[in-house]
Formats: sequence, C-alpha cells, structure tokens
Amino acid sequence: MDNKAKEILKKPYARRLVPDEEGGFVASIHEFPGCFAEGETPDEALHNLDEAAVAWIESAMATGYPVREPVSFHGYSGKIALRIPRGLHKQLAELAELEDSSINQVLVTAISGYVSAGHALSKLSETVRSEVRKIVTDGLVSLSRNGPTSFTFSIQSPQAQMTFVGGSSMSGITAETTISIPDLLRQPALLEHGL
Repeated sequence: MDNKAKEILKKPYARRLVPDEEGGFVASIHEFPGCFAEGETPDEALHNLDEAAVAWIESAMATGYPVREPVSFHGYSGKIALRIPRGLHKQLAELAELEDSSINQVLVTAISGYVSAGHALSKLSETVRSEVRKIVTDGLVSLSRNGPTSFTFSIQSPQAQMTFVGGSSMSGITAETTISIPDLLRQPALLEHGL
C-alpha cells in the first residue's frame, strides 16, 4: 500500500508552509484535513509533511475515507451568471455609484468577504488562544462556542480587570462576555486587558 500512497502523493496537491511564531515551520496539505507536519527549516517541514501524507493516505484507504483529488483551477473561467431580485440589483447599482465602482467589483468584494470569513474565524481562534495564554497564570479562563457566530469568554480571578470588544468591562471574581464574530471582524482590536 506504501507505493500506492506515494503514487497518489505525486499528484499536484496544494501544500501550505507557514512560519510558526515559536520557531520553525508548519506544513500542511489543503486536500487532506488534519495532515500537517513541523520542521526547523522549510525543507525539513515539507519532507516531514510528505512522510505524514503517506501515512494519512494509507490510513484513509484502510478505513474507506475518500482521498480527494488535487484542487484544480482548470475549468473555472471566472465568469458566473447570477440572477438577483430587481430591488437588490437597484441597490447594488446605487452602492456601486456611491463607491465610484462597478456592480461587478461590489459583488466580488462581498463574495470575497463571505468566503474569507472561514479564514477570519481561524485567525480569530488563534488570536483568542494567544490572548488567553497572556492573560493570567492564577486565574481560571474558559472559552466556549455559542453557535457558528459567537463565543463566550470568561475569567475567574480576584485581580482580573477586563475590557472587552464593545467597551464593556468587568472586574472581581468573575468576568464574562459573549462576543459576536461579525462584531469582531468590524473592529481592529480583539481584546484589551489590564491586570
């Protein structure tokens, strides 16, 4: 099975290489969820990724999990036909005129924002994890998701003084707030805190 996995891996799969903030690099394959590897150098991370990918493919084949074909941009012209209500078309035309733009550019910007929201959620999760690490060593921190667009952040510490997105602040034994992801995407700062 090892040879078959290596043959599959010869296809042009999208590999992503990202510097790790703590040093080294993290590599992943877009089409293989959960398949990633680390290394001190880019070459080492990519080499380790190939080894991890072979194991990932073998495991997928053994369990019947589908091995996706590489993402391809062939067959995508960049043109789509879109039918929208007349009222919305009028609003788009007015907005485009106000922004000295075209309806096409307004739609591309809107679609891009919607599609990249998944990336924004991932970036937000990493930012929250980073902030939680910084907050306190003595306090009890919890983060829980409240559906697809919000989460609750709470901290228990007698010394905690927190200021959250939207300006609410709390201190004392327990500080808790529910944060809406769409609100966060509109504001540059995620959390400000002082202990």
